[in-house]
Amino acid sequence: MTYSQKLNDPRWLAVREQVLVRDGRRCANDPRHRMPLEVHHRQYARGREPWEYPLSNFVTLCRDCHVAEHGRHLVAQRPRRIQGGFYGWHQIESVVGHKPHGYLTEVDGKIVSGCVLMDLNPNAPDILLPGTREDWIKKALLFASQTTAVPILLKAEGLPWEYAGDFWVESFTRSPVEIAIHQSNSNRQDVGLVMFLCQRV
Repeated sequence: MTYSQKLNDPRWLAVREQVLVRDGRRCANDPRHRMPLEVHHRQYARGREPWEYPLSNFVTLCRDCHVAEHGRHLVAQRPRRIQGGFYGWHQIESVVGHKPHGYLTEVDGKIVSGCVLMDLNPNAPDILLPGTREDWIKKALLFASQTTAVPILLKAEGLPWEYAGDFWVESFTRSPVEIAIHQSNSNRQDVGLVMFLCQRV
């Protein structure tokens, strides 16, 4: 399970709510910054789950302040691709070897990477939910036709992009029943198809 996936765990959501209530649902850097609000870890410990910290280790920040806080800790030099590593948007080109364009990046008729928002794809990287726009569907079907695994990066609640690993499309469906299930689970009405990914090991 990726770190980004763990932010959907009920244990994290309960801690997050406690911190938001404690901080009066205001950004600690500037109380005028209201929405969206996110909960920041002041420090991290190896092997510890996101919810396994004392409440004093958390602070409420607006999204802009949260991104800026994480940005201060990102490596400024050319980063290496490390599974579970976090990268700023400006670093992705160095990490995957090309500039990202949207959720699936196409280069020379092939999908070469994916940048996936967790709020729209809550079960990513295992399941992707491309929207109904024609260009999104086209890229999704192109990805499904490939046998090559590509790097997938995930973006969750104010965090930088997390490299989840290299994945390929094992199968996909356009079944209205399956789409309806995933639309309900993701609180979306614009799922065009459901893609099931498998990680290259």
